[in-house]
Amino acid sequence: MIKGVIFDFDGVIVDSEPLRYESYKKLFWDEFGVKLPDERKRILGRDQRENLKYLLEMFGLECDVEELVERRKIILKEIFSKKENIIPIDGILDFLETLKKKRIKMAVASSSSLEYLENICDGLKIKDYFDCILSGEMVKKKKPNPDIFLLALEKLGLEKEECVVIEDSLSGIEAAKRAGIKCSGITSTLSEDELEDADFVFQDFEQDSIFKKFIF
Repeated sequence: MIKGVIFDFDGVIVDSEPLRYESYKKLFWDEFGVKLPDERKRILGRDQRENLKYLLEMFGLECDVEELVERRKIILKEIFSKKENIIPIDGILDFLETLKKKRIKMAVASSSSLEYLENICDGLKIKDYFDCILSGEMVKKKKPNPDIFLLALEKLGLEKEECVVIEDSLSGIEAAKRAGIKCSGITSTLSEDELEDADFVFQDFEQDSIFKKFIF
């Protein structure tokens, strides 16, 4: 029986993946005059420092990664200060309410910063649904390593067999698998074929099948 649901954040709770990638594109254009190709699949769900290193290497650029992190933080803050850019994934708000009524524990486990996660949760008024909100800053090894999901199990006080992870990225699915937790993939960013390593794939939280076939 499922007693806990562990959510990735971007692309699972909020429809933010395209805008987050736009922040990388704006950063590299403003700083280096470089137009980034579409590398979303490659960097989706991974730690931004690793992503920045990868993008710098792609163009043979040198820059202090921590400086880029701080500059990108400003860009992200500007983007998500606009209410029209904070868009919940279809059906997620009702889904959270359903889980709450069934007394299922909930956690966020994301590679994004805690400040960002809490700001978006406040904007959507969903912070109180979660027993814990975990960011990539809280673990030494980021996705696709399993650390953040193992921490979520610890914080929820549940066994891996009692939980399910919901992810939209390949690195997140790999991390869940390495943690020994069943994982469902949502096709908000990648296709069903691309998410084939997930135990179950669905399109959005309005599908009855996610309740019947996987969660409950």
